[in-house]
Amino acid sequence: MLATYRGGGPKVGTFDFTPAFYAANCASTGIPLALKRQCALLDKALKTTGYDNRINCIAEPTAKGCASVIADATKLKNIDEPKYKQCYAMGNVKYNALQTDIQEQRSIACAYTRLSVGGPNSKGNRWRKLLPGACRPNTFVGRDGLDCCSADVRFSASIHPECSGFVLKSN
Repeated sequence: MLATYRGGGPKVGTFDFTPAFYAANCASTGIPLALKRQCALLDKALKTTGYDNRINCIAEPTAKGCASVIADATKLKNIDEPKYKQCYAMGNVKYNALQTDIQEQRSIACAYTRLSVGGPNSKGNRWRKLLPGACRPNTFVGRDGLDCCSADVRFSASIHPECSGFVLKSN
């Protein structure tokens, strides 16, 4: 199996593929053992979190309880997206020079806050939050600003509780 490496990525021995990659490959036979193990971990997370029996509002935006969730996420994304695009076109340095409010400054290809405002986590660490405008179409930034949540419940379960706000318990 060949996979294209396109960036900084995770530490050695870990995977950081897209949900589409896992969806396309986890059910395949003859995949490398390391990928097979990772797929098994993803499937275990799906069952453990119960996401396999929940409503994913990104996949089903008209389902009961989802309209307001998607409306709120869309509003935040629509407010931030023009800022993200402007920053990306100019670059962080030029864009940030125009921002008098440090809270409006961006980093890491304009996708994240400049300041570490997330956390602290259980280890006391803080992080730069991912901003809503940086998420791809049909994806929305999760509750802690760590990743973009999608219609893929396997991926959502793997980063639980980040996407929990988009995956509702069915009644």
